[in-house]
This record gives sequence, structure tokens and C-alpha cells, in this order.
Amino acid sequence: MKYIKWFLLSVLDVVFNVICYLTNPIVLLFADEYGNLPHVLRYWQTWDNTLDVEWMVIERKVPVIFQYDYRKHYKYFYEQHDKNIPGHVEILNGDFNMIERVQRYFCRLAWLYRNTGYGFSYEVTGIDINGADIIKTEDVKTAEYRYQVYYTDEAFMVRYENPWCRMFTWRVFIGWKIQDVKLTETRRCMLACYIKPFRLRKRKTY
Repeated sequence: MKYIKWFLLSVLDVVFNVICYLTNPIVLLFADEYGNLPHVLRYWQTWDNTLDVEWMVIERKVPVIFQYDYRKHYKYFYEQHDKNIPGHVEILNGDFNMIERVQRYFCRLAWLYRNTGYGFSYEVTGIDINGADIIKTEDVKTAEYRYQVYYTDEAFMVRYENPWCRMFTWRVFIGWKIQDVKLTETRRCMLACYIKPFRLRKRKTY
């Protein structure tokens, strides 16, 4: 039954993702200065973070043309899942010139497309999991290889990552994201539905 439930919810999730891909540029116009969307648009936003995530800008996850002086304007605070505190910012200087506003818009847009429909996958198609109920049948992790199979009576998770050439790695992640639920807690877990044979391999650093 849990597999049928996951399949039906995955179809719903994909439909909403398509809607997000088409509407993200417009929805983003309603974000406030703290990088949060109004409550009515929460399904578009990452449930655990602001749209203005520091590392997205300063670690060059966006094209150079869109990078602005993040630390001039914001102080970023990382999310604390154990305390249910989302990532958020303190505004240091809210005076953005026109170029910076355009740059910030595209940085926020990149974040939305990186995490499309995140709130929907959490609130609507997600599931509450008790850590004590999780059974692990496979749990192998190395630098680049991962194979995990977890399940409960109500949910399951299969996560597989394996490089198959110099450039790409297989990534399969289906079920719900239950891998980080602690033994003593009950946590809401997002639906997962990724099958990506051409995910870029991480560069090795020495």
C-alpha cells in the first residue's frame, strides 16, 4: 500500500513541480526583504530556508553576473532542524541599488529552481515518521557511492548514487527522505522522486 501511495503522490508532486517551473519567476515578485514568500505561496518556498541563502551566492552557485555583495546586506543564520528553526537572515543594509536588486532576484530564482516545489513536497506529499519505526536493510556510504534502503510500515526510502563514468553519476532517490530522522523523534519527511543518470560528479579537492 505504501508503494501505491508513494506513486500517486509522486504524480501529484510532478504536476505541481511543472506548475512551479512555469510560475517561479512571477511568484518570486511577492517575496519580502527577508527572502520569504507570503504564507499563501509557501508551497513554492523551501520550508526550512529563506530565499536568500548565503552559500548560494558566495560559493558561486549562480553565474558571476548575478553575484552581489551578500555580506554587505545580510547576515545569514543556518537552519536548525532539531529546533524547527528555518534558515533566515538579518538585514545589515537594506539599501539595494537597481543592479543589486536584479542580481538578488536571479539568485532567488536560481534557489527556487534548485528546490522546485519544496514546500509542497514537505507539507502536502510529505509524511510524519517516527524514528523508532525505521528499519535499515541497506546502509552503505563512501565518498562517491551510496546505497540505502530504509522502511517503516507507512513509508520507504531507496537512495542509490554510483559514478558510471568520469563526468556523471547515477542518482536514484525514491520514497520519502527519512534518512535523517533520529531514533527518539518524530519528523515530517519530504517526498523524494529523483532518477538522474546524468548527475555531474563532484570534483575532488586535494
